[in-house]
Amino acid sequence: MDQELPKIHPRSAEEIATYEEQERKRITLEILGRANFPRTYAPNQLERYSKHEGWRKAFDEVLELLRKHPPAGDFGALIAIIGFRGTGKTALGVEVMRATAHKHMFVYYANLLACLQRLRFNNEPAQTQEDYWDPALLVLDEAGVTPNSKREEDEFSRLVDERQSNQKHTILIAPARLSDLDLLFTPSIRERLNTPKTSKVIHLDWESLR
Repeated sequence: MDQELPKIHPRSAEEIATYEEQERKRITLEILGRANFPRTYAPNQLERYSKHEGWRKAFDEVLELLRKHPPAGDFGALIAIIGFRGTGKTALGVEVMRATAHKHMFVYYANLLACLQRLRFNNEPAQTQEDYWDPALLVLDEAGVTPNSKREEDEFSRLVDERQSNQKHTILIAPARLSDLDLLFTPSIRERLNTPKTSKVIHLDWESLR
């Protein structure tokens, strides 16, 4: 006599929804866990910035630009966030990273000097590829630094160019005024920032909020 198999009861819709929500949170936390957030940034700083109307407007503007790009066959977005220290530039970049991670897209943060060093020596090609070329969004802080050599400049330009060509977004953060823009970045980066369709300079033009 054949043994009767136990009946398998399907999960309820509520249990499935709970499981899917837990999975979404797990994936988001995994992405954020490898995002290399700056140690100097504290989440409680967000409250003071998010109360500022200009900061909230800038945040929405960046998200809208990233949402629009890249349409099929187009380039990824290149965004420069500039302003005095304490205006919330890094907080803006970090919160855009969080919003992007919630869509289960990989993100990564780095100081430009550290990025240039990695590009120059490239002792770990696979890790460099994973950190700088692969993320859907790369945020480079203190990005007004001038590369030390033509090779560094070329490697940095190649990174930004290939990321845009591969429909990936890059945010450059620099402590500067809008009038200093011609002194920032490399000529090739400035040229790309002058392409309104895929690039944007966002100036946080208020005093320090710290």
